[in-house]
Amino acid sequence: MLGNPGFVGVNYSPSVAPVLKRYKDFFKSEVGGYWTDGVNGEIIEEPVGLDRKSEVTWLVFQLMELNKNTDYSVIVFVGHGGAYLGNDQVQLSRGEVLPLSCLQAPLGMEDKIKRTIIVDACRSLIGAAPQQLVLEEKAFSGEGQLMGSYCRDYYNKVIEDCEPHVELLQSTKYGEFAKINPNHTGTAFSDALFDTFDKKVPHWNQEALGDRCGQLNKGIIDFLSDVQKGMVTYNQVPEYSRYGGNGNFPLYAVWRAVDRRL
Repeated sequence: MLGNPGFVGVNYSPSVAPVLKRYKDFFKSEVGGYWTDGVNGEIIEEPVGLDRKSEVTWLVFQLMELNKNTDYSVIVFVGHGGAYLGNDQVQLSRGEVLPLSCLQAPLGMEDKIKRTIIVDACRSLIGAAPQQLVLEEKAFSGEGQLMGSYCRDYYNKVIEDCEPHVELLQSTKYGEFAKINPNHTGTAFSDALFDTFDKKVPHWNQEALGDRCGQLNKGIIDFLSDVQKGMVTYNQVPEYSRYGGNGNFPLYAVWRAVDRRL
């Protein structure tokens, strides 16, 4: 989980942290992979108190560990970004600007890395992208009706069946700003993405009951058009790219107990 709210008096956005929390709550939910946090958890957040140099060092180390020791990873960046000479950039919280490509698979490892990257940031030459929102994990699980361990096992099985590749979801097209909502409480992208989840997940949870095994998963491509529709009034279009093998990584996956009568 990476975020950059900017600097007070320059481009500060107090809502970056709440938006990151919303992503975190989704991924911790039963249908979002049932990822764990805490000291020995799977969700990694930037330590407080890092200066500009140590922040870069920390990120480089984390990426090396992900590339070397993980079967699958999700990287979420919320904050400030831009584009320069055809290349997308993200700005870390202490001000360092890095190419977005540094979050993708390193050269020579394209056929080994399984990763989803979500970037909610501007792709203009200069821009800012404040965002917001808070969401409890229970909102996606139907008030505890789902078995998290079963959903997690299914989520991991879907990933295992995919060939190594990287999926990248960006909040806007190249050269465009990432816009905020009228209340300055979120971005067009984050609002549309989680509004889509809010509407679709209860239906998907029920739809899974119609499957012989009670299983259902959805990847970015399955709901991207709904997210696009939610951003029409902003005249902003998200962009999805993939690099490498077959299969679609799940953002949503559920395995429900199904009663069968003979």
